Amino acid sequence: MLQKLIKYCTAVFLLLFVWSRSYGQDSSRLIALQQDKQMEEKYLNMVDSKTQTFNKSVEKYTTATLGQLMNQEKKMQSKVAKADSASAKKLFSYAIDSLKKFQNAFTNRATKISAAANKYLSGGYIPYLDTLKGSLAFLNKTGNAVGSLSTMQNRLQSSQQSIAALETKLALVEKFNQYLRQRQLVLQGQISRFPFLSKNLQNLKKQAYYYKAQINQYKSMLQDPRKIEQLTIATLEKTSMFKTFMQKNSELSKIFGSALPSANPGNDSALFRGIPSRAAIQKLIQGKIGGASGGNPGALMQQQIGKAQTYLDQLKNKIDQLSGGVSGSAQGFTPNSQKTQSFTKRLEFGANIQFENSNYILPAACDLALQIGYKLNDKASLGLGASYKLGIGNGWNNIQFSSQGEGLRSYLKWKMKGNFDLQGGAEWNYVNQINNIRQLEVFSAWQKSALLGISKNYKISKKLNGDMQFLYDFLWREHKPNTQPIVFRVGYHF
Repeated sequence: MLQKLIKYCTAVFLLLFVWSRSYGQDSSRLIALQQDKQMEEKYLNMVDSKTQTFNKSVEKYTTATLGQLMNQEKKMQSKVAKADSASAKKLFSYAIDSLKKFQNAFTNRATKISAAANKYLSGGYIPYLDTLKGSLAFLNKTGNAVGSLSTMQNRLQSSQQSIAALETKLALVEKFNQYLRQRQLVLQGQISRFPFLSKNLQNLKKQAYYYKAQINQYKSMLQDPRKIEQLTIATLEKTSMFKTFMQKNSELSKIFGSALPSANPGNDSALFRGIPSRAAIQKLIQGKIGGASGGNPGALMQQQIGKAQTYLDQLKNKIDQLSGGVSGSAQGFTPNSQKTQSFTKRLEFGANIQFENSNYILPAACDLALQIGYKLNDKASLGLGASYKLGIGNGWNNIQFSSQGEGLRSYLKWKMKGNFDLQGGAEWNYVNQINNIRQLEVFSAWQKSALLGISKNYKISKKLNGDMQFLYDFLWREHKPNTQPIVFRVGYHF
């Protein structure tokens, strides 16, 4: 009996010892994090910067889109009024009023969305945003407990308010997207009466598509993690207190309930990042519908999914009929993914090199050029460049470097099939020796070229691409001294 009592006491002591060490490690990590004011302040600055940038970008882009839509609605109203004034008032007065309300909501920073609206108009579950909210709420809750955050409470609350404003913007965006979808269906139903609205409807579809694509681009930029962010979250993830807090308070836990955290205790980080394991989902399904399915929840799920798929197919067919049979996100037009990119991301930089044989006047030369292009769309790009002509002598036995001129270039590329591009451009080269800068002002002294041909693209590395250009110069006969009609260049771009 005494031996059993000793064994029991020993086991209890070991459990208490392990728990105290774990709790002590958690507390020490939190205290170290929260006492590191510089690290925590950088984290809060990052949160504020990213959320404010997102809110301003969404507000600016949405306001511009709303202005364009209101102008278009007014033009359509004017057209329809000439045929039927009563229908014009009925069709467009409400739409214009709705757009004005959206404009006021997006520009009014005090706008609030009800809890019910936020639940259904949140733009979908965003793991990053869930983590951001959870980390701030956790730090705010535990700050006073460790006695180190009395001076940071206001900052934390301010950051939480920025997150709340971001959620409001996302809810408004989703509501606006719903309005655009409904407006398309309304106008589509009026095409039979007013066929001249078909072009306006197509413009509305494009605007709705690009608006949603641009907002998704802003979301991807928001979810791009920074170094200080990764370090702070990694520190919090090491504590069981934070994991428990997230399992009880995250948006994911509200979706899956209390069954989710205990379903996969060995992989809490997966839950924290918003990616529940397959075992957790199966256990949740087994607990919820296992009894009703007679021990075979998989069969019941397959049956319900089949019914849901049939219903969705029927609903899709109805929507396609209302929208003129157009399906897909592009809705009858080819989207340009470059429209949602920032100006800097649409730029492409490159360089190329070209060799020329020597003649009775000039030595052999090497043209070195740098260029910068702008992507007009997914297929076309337009660019400018500058070149320097380096003389390299008259043979291997007579290599001598000299300056032989400068040049200005322009080009237009159009993507063809495979890795081939159609390329053309105009160039001006100054091939005389420059003794005075005013010589360059004499336009007739510049040698002109009109080029057209193809280029073959190939990949060199993940970030560097190469191309080979075969171009025909339509003005080669006018050059003095004479040049070759075919121009071959090797280029690099990234």
